[in-house]
Amino acid sequence: MYTVNRLLADQESLGDALRALCAICARCEPPERAALSEIRWRFARGLMRHLPLKDRIVYSRLRLHPDPAVVAVAERYSAEAHQMYEAFLAYSERWTPEAVEADWAGYCAHMRLMTHGLEERVAREKAELLPHLATAPAVPAERRDGDRNWAADGWRMRELLGIDRPSDESEAA
Repeated sequence: MYTVNRLLADQESLGDALRALCAICARCEPPERAALSEIRWRFARGLMRHLPLKDRIVYSRLRLHPDPAVVAVAERYSAEAHQMYEAFLAYSERWTPEAVEADWAGYCAHMRLMTHGLEERVAREKAELLPHLATAPAVPAERRDGDRNWAADGWRMRELLGIDRPSDESEAA
């Protein structure tokens, strides 16, 4: 069973990966490609694991909240999560390993912007969203009809980050 404590621990792990990326961006030169790809994958994998937890632990409960204002907040945050994930996909497509090496300063600037947005989002969630869980109905933390399959992009993401190189078959497709 998924719990709010697991969600918060997962969120902290995601923050650790983000802080590691920020630490790397403090360097004047990019690290070895494999090292950067691995830490970027750690963050991406964490994000693709965290978003379903949000769907199952937070949004599914708050959508059933007796207060319509809380339901509206949950819907807004859920929609925003989808938008932020699409922006993350675009960021990942833009910043291939080759692009990062060609424009390290640009990549790091983009990374700092993304980090600021995510940190701001987490702070807002803690203030505006998570407190309502105490008064939300208890429902099983499970996948529901209409939930996005956040992990569906996993293999593509690994390829974009340089973890897995495209096969001849995928290039021909």
